[in-house]
Amino acid sequence: MKIMMKNILYCFLCALLIFGCSGSNSVDTPVDPDPNEAVVFKLSAEQVKVNIFDPVKLSIVDNRGLSPLLYSQILKATCDSMVWDVKDLNERMLVFAQKKDASHEETVLKFTWIQCFYLPAVYETYLLGYRGGKIISRDTLRIDVTNERDFLYRSWGDLDNMGYNIGHNNSLNKNQEFCTFASKEDDTPTLDLRLFNVVNEEESSFSRKSENELYRFISQLYGQPQYTHESSELIAKYNELFAVHPEAYTPIACWLTKKAKIVLLKRNASEENIPECHIHAEPLSK
Repeated sequence: MKIMMKNILYCFLCALLIFGCSGSNSVDTPVDPDPNEAVVFKLSAEQVKVNIFDPVKLSIVDNRGLSPLLYSQILKATCDSMVWDVKDLNERMLVFAQKKDASHEETVLKFTWIQCFYLPAVYETYLLGYRGGKIISRDTLRIDVTNERDFLYRSWGDLDNMGYNIGHNNSLNKNQEFCTFASKEDDTPTLDLRLFNVVNEEESSFSRKSENELYRFISQLYGQPQYTHESSELIAKYNELFAVHPEAYTPIACWLTKKAKIVLLKRNASEENIPECHIHAEPLSK
């Protein structure tokens, strides 16, 4: 009897669920869903226009307002896996999968997650369902990411969230995940940007990686630096422009924007210090 009931349930779910393709940016949940209507999974975001580094909460939703607790059983009946894909980044994240072997069965399911986009763009993202290696469902969501604040996600007059590290989640690539630290020193607001050492990489190796990644990222965002370590003016400009000079750090490159002065700082290994690199930014003086 249990086997028969399980087969009936499986057939019911297969008949009920027909994945649809949609290109809309919003999802409307009917107030009174039709119990005979097919279940269609879509991609939803709390906001579709944000600034860089702002957290975007994304979710898998359905057109019938079902509890996410039912998603696993419904997805098992129709697809092998489901991924969230971001076309412009060539990155994707697994949100649903069935893993089986002779003695074990495991289901992976993420029906909500956070993503911070680090560069401005209109990102075209997809929720893709697969069965037998073929795409059987697709939903599209566009997210408009701007760069309108003074530096990264902050305006210099913002006094919130100061004095502690903030992680900026990158669900698509944990090897490139940033954290920031905002403070105010002698009436000068500052913001430091660091690459997060997710896998506890060896300190010297990670310092070199940080130097390269931070240089590349700030150059992508603001263009090539006005001053580099190859310039004889770098040290003088660093001392002239910046109010805060962390001890034992050497400037590697300096960028000047309309609203911020930015420097890549490096601390070499010594008996007192471990090697470290980070970006330091202050308001650009008028």
